[in-house]
Amino acid sequence: MIRETTSSFVLTLPLKTTISDNSALEKYFELSRRYYNAILGKLLKRYYLMIQSKKYIQICKMPKGKERNKMFDEVEKEFGLKGTAINK
Repeated sequence: MIRETTSSFVLTLPLKTTISDNSALEKYFELSRRYYNAILGKLLKRYYLMIQSKKYIQICKMPKGKERNKMFDEVEKEFGLKGTAINK
């Protein structure tokens, strides 16, 4: 992917928040952090199970090519690491 050469600027402005706004934001960020880590943990468990499976190990030993890539996609889908399976 080619990077654009146009100039970019970032404007940073401080938020004028109240104590209750800060409290609400902190709660939201903490819940978001926990949610993200929970999802990441589940995906990592699925990934480690996948790379330990016999099918995955056999595919890794195959010569590189379209057939191998297709089989990798199937295994990822089987373990829920492909496309919308992650969102579910």
